[in-house]
Formats: sequence, C-alpha cells, structure tokens
Amino acid sequence: MKEEDENLKRKTKGLQLLIEKYKKELDKVRSECNHLDSELKVVQNKSEISGNLRKVCVICDKIVGYPSQSDIDTFYKS
Repeated sequence: MKEEDENLKRKTKGLQLLIEKYKKELDKVRSECNHLDSELKVVQNKSEISGNLRKVCVICDKIVGYPSQSDIDTFYKS
C-alpha cells in the first residue's frame, strides 16, 4: 500500500474514533435533558435518501417521538 493510502487510512480511523467519542458525549448530554418542549422536523436517516417527520426536542435536538396524523397534516399545510 502506498504511503499516501496509509495516511488516508490513518486519518479515516482517527476521524471515526472522534465521531464515536462525540456521539457518546452527545448521548450523555441528551440523557440529562428533560425534553419538555418539542417541534416537528424532517430528520435524515442514514439508510434512506429522504427524511422522516419526527418530534424533536427543542433544546437538545433528540428525536422524542412520532407525530400524530393531525400533527402531520398541520405541518404540511403551513
């Protein structure tokens, strides 16, 4: 393997470790939130091209539920 490829591989691994570290830290912070207020947002899913409508905490941005049919109708009318 070329030296350039080895450098890219090393950078990739380092970034993946940082992402995992920050995901864990984000989960910890979100677990401390009370999620008292939510709003509807279109949330992108890794495995899908399009997003899904979800109830998301206004403070920590965690998905906290699914909208009712009434919520969906109101969201798309406005």
